[in-house]
Amino acid sequence: MRQAAAVQLKNMIKHHWKLSELSKPGEGFVISTDDKEFLKTNIFMFMVKSGIKVVHSQLESCLILMGEHEFPEGWPVILGQIKATLTTASDPKAVHAALTAIYCLTKLYKYELGSKRKNLDLVITELYPTLHQIASKLAMTPNEQSACFLKL
Repeated sequence: MRQAAAVQLKNMIKHHWKLSELSKPGEGFVISTDDKEFLKTNIFMFMVKSGIKVVHSQLESCLILMGEHEFPEGWPVILGQIKATLTTASDPKAVHAALTAIYCLTKLYKYELGSKRKNLDLVITELYPTLHQIASKLAMTPNEQSACFLKL
């Protein structure tokens, strides 16, 4: 049931976040501004709390789709949420969700050049010092979980 709900959410975001140029006048709808704000505020926390891998992967897709349209101008709080989770979370699942969210945001700009790359620079400037501290700590404790996090 959770997986089906996550897939439905992803499809709603994919098709209804912005009105498509292919839509005919009066056809289709766009997710309301209030609902968009709710999703932008909570999607990362949904990722943190989802314990099911297939649900988590659908929420990653939601984050990427939303990021394509909103990040960084329309969604400045996401970096703060990720950074707060990285610095305060003791739960490995929360840290994993934060690292995955960073990967999703950087993936948007991986092949961009010039001015479009400034969004990637924003992520690097904001989060990489924290990531460096975490990676240094993880390197001191060699175990399977540390290796998994360092890989991300």
